[in-house]
Amino acid sequence: MGITGNLKTMDPAELLQWAASSAKTGTLIIKDGGEQRKIYFNTGKIAGADSNLSSEHLGQFLLSYKKITKEQLKEALIEQKKKKIKLGQILIRDGILTKKELRNIVYIKTLEIVYALFLKDEGEFIFKENDSHHLDFFDFSLTVEGIVMEGVYRKDEWKRIQKIFTSDMIIFKIENPDQLLDSSSFADHNLLKLLEGGNSLGTIIYEMRQPAFHTYLRLLQLHDTGVISIKKKVRKPPEKRVIYLKDYYLKAIEFEENKNIEKALNVYWKIYKFKGVKMDDSPWVVKAVERYIKIVKKNYIPINKKPYLLVSFNFIKDYNFTPEEGYVISRIDGIWDTESIIKVSPLKEIEALHFFKKLKEKQIIGFK
Repeated sequence: MGITGNLKTMDPAELLQWAASSAKTGTLIIKDGGEQRKIYFNTGKIAGADSNLSSEHLGQFLLSYKKITKEQLKEALIEQKKKKIKLGQILIRDGILTKKELRNIVYIKTLEIVYALFLKDEGEFIFKENDSHHLDFFDFSLTVEGIVMEGVYRKDEWKRIQKIFTSDMIIFKIENPDQLLDSSSFADHNLLKLLEGGNSLGTIIYEMRQPAFHTYLRLLQLHDTGVISIKKKVRKPPEKRVIYLKDYYLKAIEFEENKNIEKALNVYWKIYKFKGVKMDDSPWVVKAVERYIKIVKKNYIPINKKPYLLVSFNFIKDYNFTPEEGYVISRIDGIWDTESIIKVSPLKEIEALHFFKKLKEKQIIGFK
């Protein structure tokens, strides 16, 4: 039989152990607002995982581990969309990856999607028995015990991280760069460059192009050992959750019908950003995201045109961009069109479009 519930009452460790001890075959679906992850089981073992988060797509892991370039990913994604071929098959066919290399990355992707569940405090779940599933390329047979141990460890570390790093707007000061300079890790060298550039925590997370937990944990280790310190800390006020998302969605539709497009977009964006959305509310989040994307593409952002900067480098350097705005700005080179930038971005499509729109309204970027 299947099972439904909330992570508040049955946490990820209990869920995975239940599926393992019962030798379940099927799909565990976990939803939290607009986020959705699927964990596939075959007789109690994890056979794979998928996520609708851009940062957890296969392409982002391939970029993170430097298996492909952004240009190669863009071209492969265009072909994938046209011909409905799996991304991994395209990359192997074109000689960009070997089957072994791809399998290793899909293995890492599967684990990271599962581990991400342990960092969530709530979310609605449902287990569908004997549900057929679609994987990128491989099926695995991963035992739950070791995964649960690592997941619980990450959950404990995540609590420590949240106590120290209270905002993604934190700026760091380097106290001892030698430890990073002497490191043999490419990730450490990249991290040092981002720290030296005065980037905020949120920007560093985006730019590192690896599972966010790893970057947070490394920064915490550097903070604990005195290699870096917190230079600037900004606390964000907690967001209030609105209960009846359907009413807000219908209000946004009313704004649209009355040609109040901006008001409609504001409501759709707020629906998307609400925290602690229940499974019953999820369809309204999905609808709001779809409407937002459609309106912005039609009225504001020409996705097939190339964005370019309307301001000087000094202006950009001194401007207090959000991490997301900064990420979008850093990808504008006058060569790639908007759609291509979004395709290889770790941001969700709605988020990338939102920040393109904001930058256009501030007359920081134009399109040609």
